[in-house]
Amino acid sequence: MTRIDRIMPIPIQEFFVVYGNDRIFFKMRYYTLTKGWTIDIKYRDIEIVGLAVIGMINILYQFKNILPFGLMVCSRNNIDPIFLNSFDNDCFINILDKTDMDNLEIIRTQYKDGSPQFQEQVEKYFNTASNFE
Repeated sequence: MTRIDRIMPIPIQEFFVVYGNDRIFFKMRYYTLTKGWTIDIKYRDIEIVGLAVIGMINILYQFKNILPFGLMVCSRNNIDPIFLNSFDNDCFINILDKTDMDNLEIIRTQYKDGSPQFQEQVEKYFNTASNFE
């Protein structure tokens, strides 16, 4: 798991993260009227455009058979990143590797997705509370 630490309080930004021998290109946009972020992702020849950035264990779950990574969006107060400066202190995005995603699938098979037990096991695995210390 790798934290993306390049997100600035700027409405439109582009950056990349090295992933293995490749690069993942990101373009993020903040929309003032709807108070939210979207993200475009380009990895090799795959492009995903306009994905909403919301608090989820893996916002790329629907692409799990296409992409070898996922994106976890976490927040300190369980509030989606709705402000331009949400990623300054309150929210962060982690890139999940194949091992992380495989472990998530194991947890998903053992507990109902979204249940308190599921959430507890995910937090235990990722130790998300320590990410804010």
